[in-house]
Amino acid sequence: MPISDEILNRALDPVPTTWQPKPGYRAAAVLAPLFSREGRDWLLFTLRRSDLPHHPGQVSFPGGAREGEEQPEECALRETEEETGLEPGAVRVLGSLPPRLSIAGFWVQPMVGRIPAPTDLHPDPAEVARLLEIPLDHLVQDQLWEMRVPSATDRPRPAIPHFDWDGTTLWGLTARFTLELLDRIRAEEPGS
Repeated sequence: MPISDEILNRALDPVPTTWQPKPGYRAAAVLAPLFSREGRDWLLFTLRRSDLPHHPGQVSFPGGAREGEEQPEECALRETEEETGLEPGAVRVLGSLPPRLSIAGFWVQPMVGRIPAPTDLHPDPAEVARLLEIPLDHLVQDQLWEMRVPSATDRPRPAIPHFDWDGTTLWGLTARFTLELLDRIRAEEPGS
């Protein structure tokens, strides 16, 4: 059964109207697009092209660097439209999660928004290899997550959460945002 927007509003932080700067890092924003289909909630991700200079071949939420004076919500919605073709007016932003540092030198502000079930999106072929939809009822299954050391790193790193789905692996910053969203939803759902 889909999660109510009321639960999501309680679980999430307010939408920031200004950036919380982190000296030495560029500001960026992403959108965790949540949608319902056939009585289930899903998250929409992008699979980045394997020839991109930053995070090649990785699963990510749509998003990217701030342009000009835009605010976090504007940045997340603009980047989502550029990468997936989803128009900003189709997104109901419900809240945010705390920003985190990326290994690429970005201070990333995640937003969470409800979108219509994707039926006619047009991913940008210059950035996105394909779109990936993962049902929340799979993401909440702890046994489907595995702690592994990332293989695509140039120096030793500690084990971090990985989730395999449809021939891809969700890990890194996007996995951390996903797990935080799931933890907050669980804390707000009746009977948890």
